[in-house]
Amino acid sequence: MREVECGLVGGPGSEGVVRPQYDPERHTLAEREQTKAEELTALGFGRVSRTTVQRMRLAYRKQGLWGLLDHRTTRTSSPTGRSDERVVAAVREALRRRRGRSRGTINGLFPLINQILEDRHGPGTVPAPSQATLYRRSSPPWPGPVNCPPGR
Repeated sequence: MREVECGLVGGPGSEGVVRPQYDPERHTLAEREQTKAEELTALGFGRVSRTTVQRMRLAYRKQGLWGLLDHRTTRTSSPTGRSDERVVAAVREALRRRRGRSRGTINGLFPLINQILEDRHGPGTVPAPSQATLYRRSSPPWPGPVNCPPGR
């Protein structure tokens, strides 16, 4: 990324010779980005576009080497995924209210979850999860087991 920006592999003020294809006096930044994209593709990084190199260069400028990492592996995961915490709280409350009795099915919990969301946040403020989402979330990380209908 340093070579794309200033022409020198080590960055501004470093020693070395500017490779002709990265010489800022002869090539625009877009041309140098395109050259780097072609070089990375030839090295086996898959098909790299100029836009990808530009995105990488800007991330490197902003965050250094950290910006060049694939952050899918650095994200921390939540036991409830990306679910709205208000929905998670409503599901927990619905399950708490059912404690000690038959928990029924997810279809039975759905109206209760909707009612809790409306009571706490107002009608239509928090979108209720779809039944498909509740089925996907019918085992942990939601607290406690929820009986699903047969075949689900």
